[in-house]
Amino acid sequence: MSTPLLITGAATTSFAIGFVPALVDSLAGALRQQLKAQERWAAVIVAVFYITWLPMMPLSGWAVDRGYIKEVLFFGLLGCALGVAWLGLANSARSLLTSILVLGVGYSCLATAGIRLMPIALGFGARPSTMAKVNAGFVLVILGAIVAPWLVSALQRRWGYRQGLLYLSLGVVINAGLVFLVPHDLLPAPPGPTAPAWSEALYDYRLWLIGAVVLLYFAIENCMEVWPQPYLKELRFEGRALTLALLTFWVAFMLARLGFGWLPRTSAAYEPWLLFGLLAVSAFTLGNLVGAGEYSSGSVGVWLTGACYGPLLPGFLALVMDIFDNQPATTLGMMLALSGVDTLIVRPLMTRLANRSSARTLMRVPLVLALIMAGPLLFLVLSR
Repeated sequence: MSTPLLITGAATTSFAIGFVPALVDSLAGALRQQLKAQERWAAVIVAVFYITWLPMMPLSGWAVDRGYIKEVLFFGLLGCALGVAWLGLANSARSLLTSILVLGVGYSCLATAGIRLMPIALGFGARPSTMAKVNAGFVLVILGAIVAPWLVSALQRRWGYRQGLLYLSLGVVINAGLVFLVPHDLLPAPPGPTAPAWSEALYDYRLWLIGAVVLLYFAIENCMEVWPQPYLKELRFEGRALTLALLTFWVAFMLARLGFGWLPRTSAAYEPWLLFGLLAVSAFTLGNLVGAGEYSSGSVGVWLTGACYGPLLPGFLALVMDIFDNQPATTLGMMLALSGVDTLIVRPLMTRLANRSSARTLMRVPLVLALIMAGPLLFLVLSR
């Protein structure tokens, strides 16, 4: 039974999950100015944050499955608060590197435990499914990602770089206090003596199938950062119309997640087919967009693609926790770690490609990825 305190803690934690990576990305310019660092050095500092996810997310998931969800989440929030405050106080390259390592470890604990908390505390309707609850939580995740750059800019203008980050860290500490007050009996109990070893999941072919799906989806999500704007410009969107069209894309993305947040528990049997259908529609729409030349039809297709993408990641993560219900956080941590791989590899490649290619060339990348992704996803759906 969810209590207001548990719901509030889970909601603010979900917001922080989206906020912290967007904060790190938005601070790259400020870090260069703070230490008079070169572009390459600032990029390395940001990359360390994502590299930390690779070992820490599966490890924190293992600790959550051992019954320490509250402790992992609490210390993850404290680690994020300490890392953000340290970023503001860092006055040397070594201090900056240490702060980003602390922030990476803290965020790994925060993301894994926070997403595991979503099916326990969030959701709409009387009896929402796991997928519905995770989608509800990810509405707050995307809000955190949207708010972070704007809030960082506002704080820097009002109080400056250092004091602004200290105020942000204080907000994370308050979130940690909410989590600390949640009673243990509302959270998952530790497993019994016959709990499976984490390595057992590695021998299950379904983990590798959904790992391939999630890895490809993260690559598609990185592509979303570069193709919608130049494509809309090719359709003659400019100025305020362009801003409104991009906003509509992300609103459709978020509203689709919000809609999936109402799925009832009885929908669990056909939810994997819903995910496959959304992927198929997104691939079909992208294929049409590449050849679209009309102002109206092209823009509608962009918005439809955004709506199709919205529920995919929360749906895949919910599917992982449902399939591996004897060690949901461990397998969840493995999937989340793949995000760091894509951010480190795919995002730089797409940025370079965006500088050299047309929007329609860029759009072929997520189209091909979606078609490849359909294979393992269909196999996974049929195997259930």
